[in-house]
Amino acid sequence: IKSLKLNIKNIINSLPEKPGIYQYFNIDNEIIYIGKAKNLKNRLSSYFSGQKDIKTRILISRATSIEYIVTIISLFTAFSSDSSSSMISSTEHWPSSSR
Repeated sequence: IKSLKLNIKNIINSLPEKPGIYQYFNIDNEIIYIGKAKNLKNRLSSYFSGQKDIKTRILISRATSIEYIVTIISLFTAFSSDSSSSMISSTEHWPSSSR
């Protein structure tokens, strides 16, 4: 597991400073979290620095890989209304921890 965590940190260090969507996967290659970020590198780095709540610590302890998609525009701009955010959050392919 330690080598998997080092691999995740290597992925994060190589991320672009661009907006996008990211997915955390567990050891069974199941999506355990989907998030959005204005800056992928900053957002994903934040998971590994400072004090975190229990939910975030559990997420990080179960994550074995990360995938991301760079978007052309910031999702925060494109989906700034509550109704748009609800639409994204309720997508059936997203795990319950992302809702």
